[in-house]
Amino acid sequence: MTMAGTRSGSGTYEVQVYANGHWRTVGAFDDRLLAIDEAKELAENPRFLSVKVISEKFDDLRSLYVQQTIFRSASLRDERPEFKEKQAEDIYKRIGKRHREKLGRQRALQEVRRAERRERWSSTGFTLNMTIRFLLILGLGLGALYWLLTQY
Repeated sequence: MTMAGTRSGSGTYEVQVYANGHWRTVGAFDDRLLAIDEAKELAENPRFLSVKVISEKFDDLRSLYVQQTIFRSASLRDERPEFKEKQAEDIYKRIGKRHREKLGRQRALQEVRRAERRERWSSTGFTLNMTIRFLLILGLGLGALYWLLTQY
């Protein structure tokens, strides 16, 4: 699916995995199907809580890159309690034996909740962050222009 005004074939597909509290890019592809197949394989790995494929294309009309998530394995925001418990159990199993007493199952569940918050922010945070920066720069520019016009 290409958006109106975008060049077809100009996109890339990044495969990202969520592990240890952050998203990490593990591959970039020119072919959509290859990227999704790779993501599905990685999703079977219990080390990763989630896997996603992000499409990035250049929009000629707006002269900017447009990103879109085109594939995502099990969401970190899944509200089913058994899914959260499984994530907590996976984290609990991955930590070293020495740290198990310190961390405990409750702390592992807190890690899952923190990961949910980080994912929620990362999905909307970039757009919001860039919008705020744009408005701030625009406001400062208009303020400087007003100041210059009133001083001279």
